[in-house]
Amino acid sequence: MATAPPREAPPDIYLLGSLRSKLVAKLTGLSLRTLQSWHSTDLQPATREPGSRGTPRYYSWVDYQRLCVVSSLREQEVPTQRIRRAIPVLDDLFPGWWEMSLKAYDGPVLGSQSKVHIVLRENFDVVVDVEGGQTTFRDLLGCEVEDTGRELARALALLEERGTLFRKHEFRDAVAMKPEVNAGQPTVRNTSLETRFIEALVRSTSVEEVARLYRVGEQHVRRAAEFERAA
Repeated sequence: MATAPPREAPPDIYLLGSLRSKLVAKLTGLSLRTLQSWHSTDLQPATREPGSRGTPRYYSWVDYQRLCVVSSLREQEVPTQRIRRAIPVLDDLFPGWWEMSLKAYDGPVLGSQSKVHIVLRENFDVVVDVEGGQTTFRDLLGCEVEDTGRELARALALLEERGTLFRKHEFRDAVAMKPEVNAGQPTVRNTSLETRFIEALVRSTSVEEVARLYRVGEQHVRRAAEFERAA
């Protein structure tokens, strides 16, 4: 067994609870009820912010990216029990995975999947911390380790392919998300204008007026408003 190298810690901004559960549900395709259940059972808890009871749940960038991976695994019909075993050790299996969606996609998903799978397999025997002690991913998953490795590789490759908007990636021509820009809130591409702000302005004025006021292309304004209205 190999000892895991020190974990690569995400920048602080990646850990800031800033993304509301409604937005996360929209981008991951997971229902609010599912997010609530996973929060309550610690499959993927939200990053709690100070506030009174009833304050909406907020997720950090890393929380959100992990939920994208979980959503992909569910799409592959991976049993929840296996997801619960695999997700907590993802940081050890693929260091820095939470930045994959931020990188420009540069190839077929199957090519990316193969490269990711190689990295995962190299770390199957690395010792990882789990509740109650230490083990390896191979021992944790037993005879299912190869299948789970392939499923994780597929999920991570899709994260890279779809980008930061994940299931709403059809809007990436005009909408972007970056942790360092407005703490990850969806913005009009190449600006710091949040899409929800733009959509509210469009409702009270017009696409043309907003584009003129903020010197943004009308198509970008229109697409930002469409993104906010999308289910």
